[in-house]
Amino acid sequence: MLVKVRVNPHSKEEKIEHDGKVYHLFFNMVCEKGKANKKVIAMISRSLSVPKSNIKIKRGFKSRDKLLEISHF
Repeated sequence: MLVKVRVNPHSKEEKIEHDGKVYHLFFNMVCEKGKANKKVIAMISRSLSVPKSNIKIKRGFKSRDKLLEISHF
């Protein structure tokens, strides 16, 4: 399963919104050294009840727009 994600760092609160096509992730974190990517995986894992090990970033490692691959969903 492929999931499109739009990351919105430096937000006041941590939340996930879904508009039918894209998951919008809001969190307050500095985007450096892959910390934001780890946060994205953790938030999607918690939201979809999927282990973190089943989520891989396919595209967008350094971008706000990411494509995630979720296996065994």
